[in-house]
Amino acid sequence: MTTKTAALAALALLLTTAPTIARDGLTTMNDNQIRVHVSPTDMTTPRGRAHWLKMVEQAAYRLCTHYRELSLQGACVRQTVNETAALPDQGPLMLALSERAGRARPVRLASR
Repeated sequence: MTTKTAALAALALLLTTAPTIARDGLTTMNDNQIRVHVSPTDMTTPRGRAHWLKMVEQAAYRLCTHYRELSLQGACVRQTVNETAALPDQGPLMLALSERAGRARPVRLASR
């Protein structure tokens, strides 16, 4: 991996869950940043977290298309998603990864 991969993860994916956004989507900010818009996704449910994970993976894929070799591109996407999930405010994303891998039983979290 290159230093660009670190920048990709540092994208912090500018993850936005503001309910004021009308629809889901990705907005390219520059070569190293994509803003992920997810409107009202309920992070307390496995379905909501899975949707969030899908959007983050789509953003990571976009950022990793500079790799022509599929194995490098796949590694870039996985590393970007994992590093993003490890950010302090991304507990639901980390839980979604665990749920998909079967390491965690899907649970409904208490809403705040």
